Amino acid sequence: MEVDHAVSCAALTFYLDYLRKRSIPEGDFLVGLRYPRKYLLRRFNFVDYQTLLELERRFEALFPEEPDIHFQFGRFFGTRGTGGWIGAVFKAVLSPGAAYRSIPGVVGLMFPFLSVTVTQRGRD
Repeated sequence: MEVDHAVSCAALTFYLDYLRKRSIPEGDFLVGLRYPRKYLLRRFNFVDYQTLLELERRFEALFPEEPDIHFQFGRFFGTRGTGGWIGAVFKAVLSPGAAYRSIPGVVGLMFPFLSVTVTQRGRD
């Protein structure tokens, strides 16, 4: 399948992890997209940006009473006990400071259209 390599499917599976955490069934979350479900669940595949936007719209629709759902999702993503293979690498070879400094590169791999800056705001 030829794909505009805009977004890693690893990012998409985090949405499903969040739905499981909140005990919300997946339902039709992945149905009717340009890609089959099996393709979307492989973290090493990529999808186009429009597919990501559609999944974000669907995600928001599942939480109509929670206007800060993306903030909550971001906190969940940041506090997960594991980041999969990325988390294992960070834990194995990086100090906390080095891990934070590498975030822009990791985000750039998963979301090439984003730019992230990490700034130290205090000594700790």
